[in-house]
Amino acid sequence: MRLLAALLVFWLSASAHAEERIIRLAAIEWQPYASASVAQSGSVSATLKLAFAAVGHTLQIEFMPRRQALRQAAHGKLRGYFPQVYSPSLDRQWLLSETVGASALGFAQRSDRSIYWSTLDDLEHLRLGVVQDDVNTERLDQRIEQGSIKAEKLPDEVALLKRLGHGPLDLAAIDSLVFAHLVSNDPRLAALRGQLVMNPRLLEQRSLHVAFRRDAEGRRQAALLAEGLKRIGFNAPVITSFTP
Repeated sequence: MRLLAALLVFWLSASAHAEERIIRLAAIEWQPYASASVAQSGSVSATLKLAFAAVGHTLQIEFMPRRQALRQAAHGKLRGYFPQVYSPSLDRQWLLSETVGASALGFAQRSDRSIYWSTLDDLEHLRLGVVQDDVNTERLDQRIEQGSIKAEKLPDEVALLKRLGHGPLDLAAIDSLVFAHLVSNDPRLAALRGQLVMNPRLLEQRSLHVAFRRDAEGRRQAALLAEGLKRIGFNAPVITSFTP
């Protein structure tokens, strides 16, 4: 009986220790950076798995829509979500991790219409499309909020590109790699292949992060990630702002 009790205590202790070695994060479906349907669950997911493994932890990812991911990370069993574009306001709300990737934000346009612009003022006479709840650039988002730049908000990038191809939009704000991946691979956009291109002028290159909850466990996981990135020799991309 004593042996059984001792074995039970040992098993419970080992299980608790194993549980401490598991990091659970929410991931927003955003191909090719994070996705349940691409290799290694996306480039950012792969980097995070390697980094946490380097410090003896296993990353478990739960893919979910953005709003659900934020709710789970803020109030549920998860302590963070990714990928999140850096913004000063979010950095005050969440504990943003070390840089884990980069996103080149620009505009998609129809291939039969070349649009030239150099400052945000040049966009005031155009009809833009953006993804609902996405962070673009601070100045662009301010201009949209103020109404000096007109923008239609769509639920996701596929809806955005379909609206651009078939609707009244002149430009659609989108990450260049996301654009290339979706146009090349998503069957819902097959009819638009060759009809959409990226505008040659970028808006901004943005850093990507994990947004951890600002509590003790969130800080612990952020520190583990920082150490793991260092151990795998991850070189954070150099971020350059192009916003006029």
